[in-house]
Amino acid sequence: ETLQAEHASAVVQLEERVREIYMQDTPDVLSFVFGATSFGDLLDNIELLNDIGRQDARIVDRVADGERKTRNARRETAATRETVQETTRLLAQRVSEQRAVRDRLVAARNEFAAANEARERTLARVRADHAHDAEELDVLQAESAALAAQIRAAQAPAPATSPSTGSAPAAPSPSSPAVSSSGFIFPVSGPVVSGFGPRGGAMHEGIDIIAAFGTPVVACASGTVIRSDYGRGYGNVVVIDHGGGLTTTYAHNSSLVARVGQSVSQGQVIAYVGSTGNSSGPHVHLEFRINGTAVDPFNYL
Repeated sequence: ETLQAEHASAVVQLEERVREIYMQDTPDVLSFVFGATSFGDLLDNIELLNDIGRQDARIVDRVADGERKTRNARRETAATRETVQETTRLLAQRVSEQRAVRDRLVAARNEFAAANEARERTLARVRADHAHDAEELDVLQAESAALAAQIRAAQAPAPATSPSTGSAPAAPSPSSPAVSSSGFIFPVSGPVVSGFGPRGGAMHEGIDIIAAFGTPVVACASGTVIRSDYGRGYGNVVVIDHGGGLTTTYAHNSSLVARVGQSVSQGQVIAYVGSTGNSSGPHVHLEFRINGTAVDPFNYL
């Protein structure tokens, strides 16, 4: 802008000088020579004419120099503009790349936060389940100990070494369950999904037999009912004393049929399959106990 102003000023001055030359006659050397009254005047007139020529040349040079400087400045400005445009493009590319990296980092951070939150929730559930399982285990162990004490209190003090069914069992009909060599039958027909022994850090004191909800549960052998009620761990439970220190326990029933003090025969319905108490599905939890101590039911079935 400064160079353009200087050039414009020089052009204005040149235009004024050209206008003056046009309006006035151009000085003639001969007029200067013959118009001089003395040799000194002649020299002064010639020097004045030279000064005018030099001044006109300077005006023209100033205009030309302004044009040259303006052209150079424009070339430099164009080059600078191209550099700025290229730099701007590179900066925009770098900014775009950085935004993409930032977006990936934000996404990764969010995924990590979500995964960490899910892990914390899972850990909390595991801890809660562990605490619940520990509490249920304590309940089952306490209930098992109470059941053992109840059985011992209800039985004769003399321990037995072999099972007795009290009265002789009724002869099974063709449709009756098979009687084992020890004289016992299964309470329901179904697969055994959990056996006697350690399970989950505790002692599983019986076997679990899967059956449909509401299936009749029958007595494994004849005997007297010494318990028929609800327990937190066993749910609806029936305990039958078969004499000689041997008892059977039927747990997690949906409803109970047999009553305390009732004499039942082998194969008689005493309850119906359910999932009460500490249970995850309909099944019969069957226990055999000698003087209150749990033994493997398969020793008798």
